[in-house]
Amino acid sequence: MNRAVAELTTALNRVAAAMDAEVEAVRSGRADELSAAADRKRVVLEEVTPILQQSRDVASAASPGERTSLMEATRRMRVAADRNAATLQGALQGARRVYACLADAAQAAASSGTYRPDGSRHCAEDSVGTIRRQA
Repeated sequence: MNRAVAELTTALNRVAAAMDAEVEAVRSGRADELSAAADRKRVVLEEVTPILQQSRDVASAASPGERTSLMEATRRMRVAADRNAATLQGALQGARRVYACLADAAQAAASSGTYRPDGSRHCAEDSVGTIRRQA
């Protein structure tokens, strides 16, 4: 295998492996592992970017066997990228739902259950202030 094909194949496989590790870290639910995996993915992407940019015409000069290896590495990276994007998007949506529930719960807990003449809710703090002023 010529050097350029080998470097590109290795770069594509490294990116796929970094993305797979990040997906596993998200699924594990451990924040420290996710942070480390995200950092590793960033480092790998920074390291392989020059290889990817310099390798635009590598496939045209590759032998049929080398093209097969490149196509497999490219497919693996695309599958890993799709899985990575879907997993991260799902985690983001889940986090947003949790925070929305927490915000709703905090708002409900802060409400005194009464309303002002304009229809807005009285907060418990407003009621306590009113009670203290009237006392």
